[in-house]
Amino acid sequence: GPIRRAVLPYSVLIVGLLVTSVLVDLLSIEGAGEYVASPATWLLLTCLLTPALVRMRGVRLSRLIVEGLGAWWTIAYSTSAFLVLGGLLAASGMSSALAGYAAQLGPAYLALIPVVGGLGGFITGSNTGSAAMFSTSTVQAANALNSSALIALAGQNAAASVTFMAAPPRVALAIAVAEGGKSTTDSSTPDAGPIQFGSVFRPVVLANAGVVAILGIACFLLA
Repeated sequence: GPIRRAVLPYSVLIVGLLVTSVLVDLLSIEGAGEYVASPATWLLLTCLLTPALVRMRGVRLSRLIVEGLGAWWTIAYSTSAFLVLGGLLAASGMSSALAGYAAQLGPAYLALIPVVGGLGGFITGSNTGSAAMFSTSTVQAANALNSSALIALAGQNAAASVTFMAAPPRVALAIAVAEGGKSTTDSSTPDAGPIQFGSVFRPVVLANAGVVAILGIACFLLA
């Protein structure tokens, strides 16, 4: 029962996204109607439905909302700052300058695009922040190399989508959630002690490095 209730929010999110995406394509919905299939729309809707789905109410729900807003704020203001920085880079011409220098590396730069995106995701802790800073220069560099801007941008975003999981704040959040889960398990289970940051951070970084390397090869061959 508890496991089924815990899976319900994810089920609403995934099924809702899939069904609305198919409907938007089949019905050729355009304009504002496309927001029905937006991940942002379904994330917000899932958050609103989750208390009812997992039967959470009263003081526990109020406390969770306060804690959630506190965790959200630390991510929101930093992501907003990187969005502003990305806008400044594009408006000042810095993105064009970076693209020009990158294009001088020739086709080899295509293999480095996921590395740039991956570093951006790791530093910002956000795929959105990484995209805001590097997307313009990535597209311009790909065009200068007569390569596919779409594939280059996909490689950058895919890399950032993976590496932001290794950002220290994300790792710390994952450890906090796992520690909270341990406190609710059967007391008869032996306690292995607190989860060490390095025991989570190192394998995640290694896995991310492998994914970024594969993406780099893919971008070089396909773009």
